Amino acid sequence: MKKTGIIGILLLMGYSIVNAQTLTLTNAIKIAQENSLDAQIARFSFMSKYWQYRSFKAELKPSVNLGGMLGNFNHSVVEARDPETGRVNQVNNNTMTNYLTLSLDQKIAATGGTISLQSYLYRLDQFDYKEKTYNSQPLRISYTQSLRSFNSLKWEKKTAPVEYQIAERDYVSAMQNVTIRVTSLFFNVLAVQSDYKQSLATVEDR
Repeated sequence: MKKTGIIGILLLMGYSIVNAQTLTLTNAIKIAQENSLDAQIARFSFMSKYWQYRSFKAELKPSVNLGGMLGNFNHSVVEARDPETGRVNQVNNNTMTNYLTLSLDQKIAATGGTISLQSYLYRLDQFDYKEKTYNSQPLRISYTQSLRSFNSLKWEKKTAPVEYQIAERDYVSAMQNVTIRVTSLFFNVLAVQSDYKQSLATVEDR
């Protein structure tokens, strides 16, 4: 425990003595584990590792994703070739596209790829011709795989549980060190208090 934490606990104990309050060893340990600098550092470090592990576990579970684009308006001049004459004309393109994709994705740790179950809906509005075109795929199964990248998910599946166990042990060890230090300080304060009372008694006897 750092000096600031030690001084804080000593002042807390001294305040209790001056005000004739009883501070038990259990209470002193509880206060130190909740408020000391070492305990807070250990707690924040463990919580960081905990949420990293939770984030990794979430990657292994299926995820539902909704994607798409709405209100994509396009007003421009484009080239259009006449299929009969082959002549290229400049025509106005006055359209709006909308599409939505709903997918259920599952990452595969063994390969690093992703298998997806998708549903797709596309709509094209051509305002100059007052036409609406729809295109949909109610169900599509796909698999994507990167061939040249490192499979980090497979490696993390081995290392993440070990790192989390180490974080748990470090946190328990830090709390034990706080307990040991506070116990030592507690009995040191009791010894000083006892010496103080004996000194007062000796002065009074004189």
